[in-house]
Amino acid sequence: MKRKKERKKPRNGIYFHSDIDFALSDDEFPATYFIRVLVAAAASLAAVFMTESFLETEFIVTANVQIFLSVIFTAVSVRLISSRFIFFKLFGSGYLILNAVFLISRTESAVTGMLFAVYSYTKKARMSIPFFSSYASLSTQEDINACFLTVTFLLALMISIACVYKTNFPLLFIFTFPIFELGAFWGWEPWSWTIGGMLLAWTTMLSLNLINHTTKKKKSKSTFAVYPKKNSFYLTSDAIKLKFFTVGALFAAVTAMTAFSLSVIFAGAISAPRAFRS
Repeated sequence: MKRKKERKKPRNGIYFHSDIDFALSDDEFPATYFIRVLVAAAASLAAVFMTESFLETEFIVTANVQIFLSVIFTAVSVRLISSRFIFFKLFGSGYLILNAVFLISRTESAVTGMLFAVYSYTKKARMSIPFFSSYASLSTQEDINACFLTVTFLLALMISIACVYKTNFPLLFIFTFPIFELGAFWGWEPWSWTIGGMLLAWTTMLSLNLINHTTKKKKSKSTFAVYPKKNSFYLTSDAIKLKFFTVGALFAAVTAMTAFSLSVIFAGAISAPRAFRS
């Protein structure tokens, strides 16, 4: 009796066997991850410089160039770690480890700068003076820079995990909204571009999250999910969707940038009512 030959799974197309599967031989479009790296960088820079803008009347940070480079390198490193090439994984991991070791070596200076930042925050908010105010007053410009570089690295790492390693809007919102709330609670006005950057990142990542929404069951190996009521199949594979939603990601990014650009233009052209200004 001849054994029935099992059909080989195609490199491209839909495969029907004991289940339904869908295969694509091409890798993810670079534009997909490029957009997510940009969103992570925009959210990180907006969060860090928003914090700086809230306290600009109390002290000045002189390490803005290092902050910018740290955000870019951290976002790119997280992207390299998620790559399938070992060399890129090692390169990304190496940068993150070396940067973490460098910042750990400056822990004492960063803690002193953090105490001074907290003291400045309580002073501007007219809260009770903390017990460590005398120690915080001894901080130097180097301590303040070390504090902001450490906060920048941690924020950029967490935001990059939410935006690049994963496509998770709730995580991004959890990591960034408290920064905005720290100043908004007291009615402090941040730099306008930080508001636009943060809202742009929220809108774009929420769009990507909705586009890439999955309903796949944990134990199911199928690329599709069945919707019995409509007798339909829905594509639920994360890997396959990454190869398809580049157009959707570009559309979401362009729409968000256009919307917030128009809002900034109209906000500058239209004056607020006298009742609000008073």
